[in-house]
Amino acid sequence: MLTIELQEGKPIYKQIRDALREKILSGELAAGVKLPPDMEMSKMLGVSTVTLRDAYADLMRDGYISRRPRKGTVVSDKVPSPGVFSSSRDIGIVFDEIFSTYNRYVAGSLIVIKDIADEAGYGLNIFTTRDRRIFGINNLLDNSIKKRDIAGLILLSPVIEGDVYSLMMSGCPFVVVGNDYLNLDVPTVLSDDCSIAYNLTSKMIAEGHTDIALVCSQRLPLDRTIERGAGRMLRGYRSAVREHGLSGREIIVNFGSDKAGPSIVDMDNEQRKMLLQATAVIAAGSDLTCEVREFLQKACPGKRTALAAYVDEDNCAVPAETVDILVERSQREVNRNAAGKLMNMIGGTVPVAKCNLNHQALKS
Repeated sequence: MLTIELQEGKPIYKQIRDALREKILSGELAAGVKLPPDMEMSKMLGVSTVTLRDAYADLMRDGYISRRPRKGTVVSDKVPSPGVFSSSRDIGIVFDEIFSTYNRYVAGSLIVIKDIADEAGYGLNIFTTRDRRIFGINNLLDNSIKKRDIAGLILLSPVIEGDVYSLMMSGCPFVVVGNDYLNLDVPTVLSDDCSIAYNLTSKMIAEGHTDIALVCSQRLPLDRTIERGAGRMLRGYRSAVREHGLSGREIIVNFGSDKAGPSIVDMDNEQRKMLLQATAVIAAGSDLTCEVREFLQKACPGKRTALAAYVDEDNCAVPAETVDILVERSQREVNRNAAGKLMNMIGGTVPVAKCNLNHQALKS
């Protein structure tokens, strides 16, 4: 007789699913064993058939059992190894269909990730999403996950949060590039914006500046559960000014989905005053840096204000000779780390390199 001890505090179907999975992996329920009919099994466990079938649905999806009309529920012949999602030697990268492989960011990502995959002996598949969805009818990516045709995924652009939860439930290893799901417990790789802001501020202070302004942008609407790039930069900036007993000048430019991008045109009078009073300015992003430089030149043509720019390597429109310090955020390095992280998760041998966006990356 099959027995499962159920406890409070966890969904019943999950307890049944996990207990059956453990019995299958341990060999207590061997390959080919036929489980009792649903009615009999549900009575044996003291649960409804609906609860039992929910547990079976997960086990069937994960490849532990098969269910066929008039043949019942049978333990699969090929049971997944513990902790291994797939024996496939292919990984996938996922980005929205609005992007093209000719897009500079996507093309650069493909090259870097393919190099890491090749080094670890994995092939690379490219998947695009429609309406930010992974799962759906006749969806190639959906089918690849369910059939375990891929060993893991790298998400280069956002997908709907519900599909992230579904991906977590599927057991498919994945890594997110970006800060869209920092409120969820998922593997994420980001550029070290906090350290960059700290090092830039410290360098300015070391050069004798005591009145340093930070200008960066944040996207609306805000989500207090997620610390995005602006939040990480503020954290590093604040840490540096506090260490030296200085007061900070924080200028945050908001922009939403209806705007092309951030602009200092949106600054209020107090923020403009702070910018004019600063002897040094740290600006994040090419557009903001160019606007800040032009604003200072027009508003105070005779004043010398040191300017540091932190921009994307693939989208740098700031000539190095127009700023005092130029730091380029290497998305290729972030993607390299993401690929290395995924390889380690699925049993590859490629180490995750530390992001080199540190003090040595400052170019003055």
